[in-house]
Amino acid sequence: LGAGIVIATVKASIAATRDQVLVFGIMGMSVLLAGAIGLPLLPLVIQPWGTAGAYLVLAALGLPGLLLLRWLPRYAAPVAGTVQAAQPVEIPWAALGLLALLSYFISFGAVSPYMERLGVASGLEVASVGKVLGAGAAGGIAGAALATWLGIRAGRAWPFGVAVSCSIGSLWL
Repeated sequence: LGAGIVIATVKASIAATRDQVLVFGIMGMSVLLAGAIGLPLLPLVIQPWGTAGAYLVLAALGLPGLLLLRWLPRYAAPVAGTVQAAQPVEIPWAALGLLALLSYFISFGAVSPYMERLGVASGLEVASVGKVLGAGAAGGIAGAALATWLGIRAGRAWPFGVAVSCSIGSLWL
């Protein structure tokens, strides 16, 4: 419940900024950076301290967010000039796009909690799994940076399609 409230608040705040694509990209890179740091640390703290060690790492990674709360936008940014309305999307295409996103995130969410177990079952040590997952998150920072740099110049569907294809390919490997 708490994480959902935080995520909704962050995304609503991003929508109130002047450059939503840039801010959302920075947020995505920050989350991936936390994963790149935290995932390799988890096996090191879980072995001696159990689940409490994992929660300590998560709390330590969340602490900087509390320190940055004072800069959270209180109001929407003023709109410069006139706002041009986006071209309307036909409902069936919009619904299909939303269903595709829902399917992707449900599928990824169903697999990601078991990445550590899959790695161990494949013969990797827990510490190696953490390092590999951390490296994957670090690689994701490059993808987030590229998407942020592209903005909406390449549209939204094509870059997302490439990203989903890369995700599916990495799961296949």
